Amino acid sequence: MIENMDNNLQEQDPMAQKLSDLKEESLKQEKQVKEKIPVIKCRIKFAKYGVMKFIGHLDIMRFFQKVFRRSGIDIAYTEGFSPHQVMSFASPLAVGVCSNGEYLDVSLYSATTSQDMIDRMNAQSVEGIRILSFQQLPEKAEKAMSAVAAASYTVAFREDVKVRIPDLSKVVCDFYAQDSIIIEKQGKKTVSQLDLKEHIHELYEKDGSVYMLIDTGSVTHIKPMVIMEQLLTFAGITEKPEELFTVTREDTYLKQDDQLYPMNAFCTDFT
Repeated sequence: MIENMDNNLQEQDPMAQKLSDLKEESLKQEKQVKEKIPVIKCRIKFAKYGVMKFIGHLDIMRFFQKVFRRSGIDIAYTEGFSPHQVMSFASPLAVGVCSNGEYLDVSLYSATTSQDMIDRMNAQSVEGIRILSFQQLPEKAEKAMSAVAAASYTVAFREDVKVRIPDLSKVVCDFYAQDSIIIEKQGKKTVSQLDLKEHIHELYEKDGSVYMLIDTGSVTHIKPMVIMEQLLTFAGITEKPEELFTVTREDTYLKQDDQLYPMNAFCTDFT
């Protein structure tokens, strides 16, 4: 009786019929998606350089969505009325910063070989974005964003600036040898102190630049320019670090058993 009443209402109300059709189509899509489960979890490493360093995170997400569609890689989609590609980035990169170690997690319905998928993505990419690896994640691996614990950076003097730190290697060594490096952090209501030294894993001069491995992630996120600002003050230089340096992220790390490893250290190639 109730079913007959619903049918009569749908015949009288075109909107109800349309909603019924949409619901039926959604159920079909969900069934098709579930038939393809389980998905294959993957981690992609890529470099970002050149003019692409000025492209923001949201535009980079849209860029990769197009690359996956055009390359024909069998990427998984979410369920529902508005399905979208299943992907997440490890740690969004600041605009203007280059990187040799960005990571993106995706889910696939099927995979070919790692080299084939790298080649297909690079063929659809642009100058400034290059896929470096495409690997399968361990079954119980954390998502990229929650797994990030640290990142390494190379900070170099801009070619067009004349300011330099005399005897850079010694200055960096003496700076890092301090018992503590205290800065003030402005919160919403209060000002707190933070010891940067506790969040620096490595800091040294390399080929006229400054290399650092520092905490990065949802718990504590240290920016390389904050380190450089304190280093300049220590060296007696008053210029702002943004005016003097360029920054390149070298790699991004996860922590396991109190040790830091590159984000793809436990991944395996598709063969």
